[in-house]
Amino acid sequence: MGNFSKTVLETLKEAEVKSENLKGEIESSEFQKENTFIKSPL
Repeated sequence: MGNFSKTVLETLKEAEVKSENLKGEIESSEFQKENTFIKSPL
């Protein structure tokens, strides 16, 4: 059972890291979307 618990904990940690990475990417994309420089017509 101990080995199983270790595997589950490792998997949860990996999922948490991936979730944090995706959250960061989403926030970055939203920031870029809101702050995109729009050229004024010449």
